[in-house]
Amino acid sequence: MTAPLPARHEAAPVNGRRSLVSVVLTTYAADRLKDVEDALDSLQAQTYPNLEIIFVGENARSVCDHVVAYAGERHMTNLKAVFNDGKPGLSAARNLGIQQARGEIIGFLDDDAIAYPDWAQEMATSLAAEDGPIAVTGPALPAWEDESMDWFPEEFFWIISCHTPALEREPAHGVRNVWGVNMGFRREAFDRGCFDERLGGNMGAADGSKLGLLGEDTLFSIRVRQETGRPLIYNPRLRVQHKVYAYRLNSRFVQRRAFWEGYTKAWLKRRQGRDGSAAGDVLAAPRDDQGVEVEEEVLAHAVVGRRAHLRLRDRIERQAKRPGILARDDVALGEHDQMRVVDGHERRQEQRLGVLEVLVQHVPDVLRCKGHGTAGH
Repeated sequence: MTAPLPARHEAAPVNGRRSLVSVVLTTYAADRLKDVEDALDSLQAQTYPNLEIIFVGENARSVCDHVVAYAGERHMTNLKAVFNDGKPGLSAARNLGIQQARGEIIGFLDDDAIAYPDWAQEMATSLAAEDGPIAVTGPALPAWEDESMDWFPEEFFWIISCHTPALEREPAHGVRNVWGVNMGFRREAFDRGCFDERLGGNMGAADGSKLGLLGEDTLFSIRVRQETGRPLIYNPRLRVQHKVYAYRLNSRFVQRRAFWEGYTKAWLKRRQGRDGSAAGDVLAAPRDDQGVEVEEEVLAHAVVGRRAHLRLRDRIERQAKRPGILARDDVALGEHDQMRVVDGHERRQEQRLGVLEVLVQHVPDVLRCKGHGTAGH
C-alpha cells in the first residue's frame, strides 16, 4: 500500500510558525572539507526559511574550526558546530547531532551531497502532519567527477550510494526504509532511541571507502515503522546530488563495498535469529511496502568465490551500447586500476563486464536481476 504525499503547499505551522528543520551534517576527515563547504552552500541556498544546521566533526577539532570560520565568511548565522570526542563513526556523530538539534523535523545529508534549493521545503511538506509519515527519503542522483564515468551501470548504483534517475519519475509511495545520503524524520522518531552505533561503517580506509557494518539507516527505519505504525515515504522531489569520485569505481572500493554490504546482511539475519526482530528481512537496497525488491538486490549476500547468475551478465551486455567510456587497461577492472578515456562500444561493454567480474567474487548464485520499471524501492 502506498502512502500519498501531503498536498503541495507550505509546511504546516507549529504554534503559529513553520516547523523548524534541523539538518545534521557530519564529516570525519579534513580532506573532505571542500565537500562540506559545497554541502553548506547548498543548505544556505534553501528556499525554506526556518532552518538550522548542526555540523558534527570527528578526528580533529580543526575540522570544526574550519567549518565555523567558513560559516562566518558566508554569513551563516544558523549553524552550530560540535566535535564528537566520543565513539567514532557515522552513527555516533549523527546521534550527537540529533541531541543538539532543536527542530520538529531532523534531516540528514551526506558530506559529499548537494541539496537542491527546495530540499528542506519538500522535507517539511512531506512531514508536516503530526499523525502522518514519520520519515521521508528521495533520489540521490550521481554527480560524476568526470562525465566519462557515466558508463557505470545503474544496476550497481548502490555501490556509489546513488539511486537511479528512473526513480525520480516515480510517484510518491511508501518504502520499507529510507537511505542515509538523503533522509529526514519527525523528531518523535528518536523518542525511543537513535542509530545503532555498531553500524555505519565505523572504520575508514585510506581510499575513502567505509569499512565495518553498514545499514544503520535501514535498521533504524524498520524499527521506527514497527514502533510507531506510521509510514516512511519516498518523495521524488526531495532531491540531492551525490558526488562520485573516480576512486569509487576502482576494484578495491567495489570489493570492499560489496563485501560489507553482504556481511551486514548476514549480521542482520543472525541478529533476527537471536531476538526475533525484522532485521533479517532487510537488504541494503530499499523495498516498497508490498515487498517488491528492486534491481539493487544484486548486492544480496557477499560470499567470496560464488558466481552471479548469467542473466545479470546478459543484462549488462544488452545495456552496453553507448560509446565514450572510462575504460580499464586490464581485463577485470584491473589490479592497478589504471583508467583512461577511450571511445567505442566494445570498451564500454568490456568495462561494464569488468564491474561484474569484480562483484561475482562477492555474491552468490541466488542473485536475481529484475527488469527496469520494477515498482518500489
